[in-house]
Amino acid sequence: KVYKRIMSILYKISILTIFYQFVSFFASINALLGYDNGFIINTTAGAITSIAWSVSIYLMMDHNSKRYLEFLRVVRYFRLYWICCCCRYMVIDQLNELDIDQIQHIAKDLQVDGDAVETEQTKTKTETEMSVGGAAHATS
Repeated sequence: KVYKRIMSILYKISILTIFYQFVSFFASINALLGYDNGFIINTTAGAITSIAWSVSIYLMMDHNSKRYLEFLRVVRYFRLYWICCCCRYMVIDQLNELDIDQIQHIAKDLQVDGDAVETEQTKTKTETEMSVGGAAHATS
């Protein structure tokens, strides 16, 4: 269990590092190959790189796992994991693990919500029985 958790964290860091390095690389290449509007292209390249870093940092945080799962689904949908063939299995492993975790979390939420609904229904039923019983005693 500990090994699996450590590997999950390392996969997450590796995937997001490759993401921002890839974006930074192509933004830099675009800036170097800019022809007429060098200032605008260089400024845009810096902004794109900053955004990629910010998104990576945002997705690395534990409480943003839902957004990270969405990011992985986009990577899988567009088959962007082929950018780094040696790391392709990491995206697939992360998706499988996070999908299972999300299903278990939803099932737990439904169970807790179901218990709460059942408790509320029992409480309402008891209150109704008491009020009906009380009314019957008052009329007798």
